[in-house]
Amino acid sequence: MNRTELLKIVAEDYLHILRRNDESSKNYDKTRKKCKKELKEQKRVTKASLKAFIKSQVKDGNLFSKNLTSFDGMTDCVTKTEGARWVKVNVVDMSKEHTFGIPGVWLVGGGRDKFSVFEEGEMKGIQVLNCCGKSVVAGILHK
Repeated sequence: MNRTELLKIVAEDYLHILRRNDESSKNYDKTRKKCKKELKEQKRVTKASLKAFIKSQVKDGNLFSKNLTSFDGMTDCVTKTEGARWVKVNVVDMSKEHTFGIPGVWLVGGGRDKFSVFEEGEMKGIQVLNCCGKSVVAGILHK
């Protein structure tokens, strides 16, 4: 095999790799555009959404909270809460800015809280994640 034939084989392999990369980059672009579109269409959960949800569920007597993880000063990090269970919330105090008077829920404010929709079995609500831990405020779905 002479040098020219060897260069021809290497060039064909290189073109094959380029074509494959081009196809995968097209698929990547399609997937990225689809994800961006879904994110734009998705409603954003905010602190105002949480307040409105709490007020509506308390009015119905259908508010529960669950503390999934919390900050542990002994280990200086957030750890899983052992035996996490749903606690019925009867009274809330909306004047308490960081807890709303709900046991197990802590908000740090300043845009450092992350809110997301929560669904598990018959419970639906809002999950709060921040440096203090992760907690859920939810209500039982009415059928």
